[in-house]
Amino acid sequence: MKESRNISQKLENRRKRLLDVVEKEFDSNADFCRQMELSHNWVNYFKNEDEPPKISDRLLSSLYEAKNVNPLWVISGEGERKIYPEQPRKNRAAEPEERYIAQFKQVSRLIDSIAQKPDSIKDASLLGDLALESAELTTSLLEIQQQARSDEDE
Repeated sequence: MKESRNISQKLENRRKRLLDVVEKEFDSNADFCRQMELSHNWVNYFKNEDEPPKISDRLLSSLYEAKNVNPLWVISGEGERKIYPEQPRKNRAAEPEERYIAQFKQVSRLIDSIAQKPDSIKDASLLGDLALESAELTTSLLEIQQQARSDEDE
C-alpha cells in the first residue's frame, strides 16, 4: 500500500512539473499543444485525469528542442529545469537526421534494458525506474548532440 502511494506521489509530482513547464514556457495551453503536436485538449486531460497520459520520449525530446527543458527534471525532479538555458542553437540543417539517430539509439538501449528484465517489467514499481532510465538516456543523448553542435561551430 505504501509503495502504491509512493508511485502515485511520483506521478503527481511529474504532472506538476510538466504543468509548470506549460505555464511558464508557453503562451497558453493551446500554444503548448500546437508546438508539441498534441491534441488541443491534451493539457486539460493531463491536468484532470486520475491517470494522466504518459509523458512520451517524443514529448520530452520536443520540450528540450523547443525550450531547453531537461527531460530528467520533468520525469524525476533531478537536475536543473533547463539545459544550456542561454546557449543559442545553430546548424539546424542536420537536426532532423541527428534526432532520428538519437531516437534510434535510445530505442535500442531501452529494448536491451527491457530484454534483460522481462519478468521484472510486470512489477509496477519498476515502471518508474524505466521512465527514469529513459529520461536519463534522453538527457545524455541531447547533451551529446548539443556538444556536437558546439564542436561544429568552433
